Amino acid sequence: MIASGGCLTLWAVNRSREWGNRSFYLGLTAFYLVGGIIIKMILELDSLSTPYYAGLNLVFIGFCILLPVRTRRTFLHTLVLYTIYLILTLTRNWPRYDFVFLANNLFVVATLVIAYVGAQTSMRLRWKEFLLRVDLERVQEMLREHSSSLEVLVDKKQQALIRKVKQLEEQQEVQLKTQQATIFGLAKIADSRDKYTGEHLDRIRTLCREIALELGRDPKYQGRIDAGFVDNLTDSCSLHDLGKVAIPDAILLKPGPLTAEEYEAIKRHAFIGGEALRNMDEKLGPASFIAMGREIALFHHERYDGGGYPHGLKREEIPLSALIVAVADTYDALTSNRCYQSERPHAEAVKIITRERGTQFHPDVVDAFLRIHTRLPTLMK
Repeated sequence: MIASGGCLTLWAVNRSREWGNRSFYLGLTAFYLVGGIIIKMILELDSLSTPYYAGLNLVFIGFCILLPVRTRRTFLHTLVLYTIYLILTLTRNWPRYDFVFLANNLFVVATLVIAYVGAQTSMRLRWKEFLLRVDLERVQEMLREHSSSLEVLVDKKQQALIRKVKQLEEQQEVQLKTQQATIFGLAKIADSRDKYTGEHLDRIRTLCREIALELGRDPKYQGRIDAGFVDNLTDSCSLHDLGKVAIPDAILLKPGPLTAEEYEAIKRHAFIGGEALRNMDEKLGPASFIAMGREIALFHHERYDGGGYPHGLKREEIPLSALIVAVADTYDALTSNRCYQSERPHAEAVKIITRERGTQFHPDVVDAFLRIHTRLPTLMK
């Protein structure tokens, strides 16, 4: 019991604490102390035939297997303790020996061999475990270093990407402002010819934006009218009368009714504006910012019933942008002072546009206009 308790206590201490060499010396002390107590018990009893020799087996097994001791030390100290046992036993009983004593010692020797082999196997396993732990720690250290390097690299790439995105956003902003300035500059060329138009470009931009936003709420147009369409329309609608730069002042600014020949001449402004913007659009390439301005300039005088100019298009043949500008341009022309007519009240302008629903104007565009018309007098100020 003392041997077993001592070995188990020592094993528990070594498992719970890292004492280095002190663990070995503590275990060695316990080994000889417990082994000496058992040898003393054997000598006090019948040292030749007593079964207490089995306690030595427990001490040997505990020392060889439970404690982390190298095999050479294990062999040395078990041999020393066994030699002490043999010398004391043989000296005490000389010259009397019997068969039981020999059989018991053969069993002890067999136990020693088994314990030694077990200790050697245990040490090999522990050594392999140690090597695996060393390899694992090395791999973990490499992973930590690699992870740190990777984090630094990712951070650098992220910062570079942020800078690139910022530069791209700045370039896009400059490009957008350049496009808007180009469109507005072109529109002002035509607008400056007519002293009565005043703030016509600003008003037409506001009207087109409001009508487009309201029409975009209609489920039928949610796939066609998005934020990009509205922004593009707001800028491009200013180009609707660009072709008027080619119309003589005598016709463009005539205060009275136009003759048939003069009316045919002024109708050409849609084609002239469309052709001028077509040439610009082709130079700029696919998806240019001039594309919508070209359709507006060319088609904003087409009628829903097919009676407009320059090509007599009807219904869905007319681009949506031109259909919206047609209503906005008519409303602003009716409610503004022009050389050929005086300003009309808002209610009268709404009545005229409503009357042309389904003939001159697209019904859906007129309906969107009617849903917002009460806000227009305030917006136009």
